[in-house]
This record gives sequence, structure tokens and C-alpha cells, in this order.
Amino acid sequence: MSLILRSFRHAKNEKYEELERQKRQEWHWKGVKKGIGFMSILFIAEPSREKLLPDPVKAPYHQPKYTVVLELRNVLVSPQWDAAPIVTQIDPQGQRINHALFRDCTKYVNGTHVK
Repeated sequence: MSLILRSFRHAKNEKYEELERQKRQEWHWKGVKKGIGFMSILFIAEPSREKLLPDPVKAPYHQPKYTVVLELRNVLVSPQWDAAPIVTQIDPQGQRINHALFRDCTKYVNGTHVK
């Protein structure tokens, strides 16, 4: 009788350990999913970097007086196209456009991208 009771306890312990292992794995993946979700929200909602444009240059260097902002959406570019090739075609040598900022530099607020 004690042999049957011991083997029953052993089987019960193995089953309990297996359930605990599965539970730990499930909690681990839930944590990973939650972390990935949080990171993707940050990636979409916040700009890709804190400082988007460089500081103004000091003398004796020349600081351009004007900043031109080109909105390419629905003018030159369809939303499914990439804007970088269009910017390259506008200024092939890179002499006029010093800093190109795209959607990754916007902040996502109330369902819209804010520049």
C-alpha cells in the first residue's frame, strides 16, 4: 500500500512540476508580449530622437537664414511611397536640403502625427 501511495505522490509531483513549468513559461511570454507592445507604442508615439535639428552654427561659419518645410503627402508622394527617393530627386547633390525629417521624427497625439 505504501508503494502505491509513494508512486501516486511521485506522479502527482511530476504533474504539479509540469504545470508550474508551463505556468512560468506562459507568464514569461505574457511579459515579453507586454514589453514589446509598450516598446512599439513608444516607437510610434515618440520621435525617433530627442534632438531633431542641429544647433545653429557660430561665427565664422555661415548659418542659413531660412528653413523651408516641404509637406510631401498627397502633393508629390502617395502614402504608400517612400519620401526619401523624392527628396533625393529634388536635391541630388545634397546642397540645398541639409536635414530631411520624416514621419519617425513626429509625435503621435490623439491618432494623428504632429510635427
